Amino acid sequence: MQTVFVASLLLLASCSSPLDVDAERGPKVVIGTKPYDIYTNVDTLDFEYVHPYISKQLSFKVFNNTSKDFKLNNIAIENNTQIMSISDFEATTLKPKNQDYDNVEITVTIDADYDYGYYSDELVFNGLENPRVYVKAIIPAVYGEDIDFGETQIGEDFIGSEFLTLRNISDKDVTISNLSVNDDIFEIKSADTTYQLKAGSTKEIIITFEPKESKIYEAELTFDVDDNSIISDKSVKLSGIGTN
Repeated sequence: MQTVFVASLLLLASCSSPLDVDAERGPKVVIGTKPYDIYTNVDTLDFEYVHPYISKQLSFKVFNNTSKDFKLNNIAIENNTQIMSISDFEATTLKPKNQDYDNVEITVTIDADYDYGYYSDELVFNGLENPRVYVKAIIPAVYGEDIDFGETQIGEDFIGSEFLTLRNISDKDVTISNLSVNDDIFEIKSADTTYQLKAGSTKEIIITFEPKESKIYEAELTFDVDDNSIISDKSVKLSGIGTN
């Protein structure tokens, strides 16, 4: 029984797919002892939340893993997810591995539209089965727009003020509550504690910025949504610069 068990472990080890990490270039996935012709420094591009009508880009690198030149002719989005595109890619030849770490940088763009939901697809290189890069993004139905206050002078007479716009593009009414900011340099100027957002509506709330020092400030405003079935980005980025 012990002999069979040891043999089974050896068999599993020989068939596994270990992750080999190159300190200079990143992770390399291999099956057994046979590596792919190319490899990438990421296996997933996670765009997280992308708000409607906003474009967002992420990049990764592709490396040659063979001892001869490799022609990268095309990169395809397997299921042609419409909001995803590959920016300005041209066919290129990668030098053999270990020659100046030759690589090509690939940029993927998400052009979010009005159709909120969860999106995912895979990038295919030269029609090869592997490796692939998994791409995913979320377009929320309820969200708040990030605010950049720019430069604001330090002093009691200088307070930056901007509107936080909360949007509900879903077909359901929602209630937003528990707005809070993790830095009191930014303040929510509203006596209300809950806000009703009807389907397709917006709500504006005044946020102020009163810097105490000459530096860059960054904070996060969060809120709750009463209906968890609606895709919601419950975090808003706030930023500003204090100047003398």
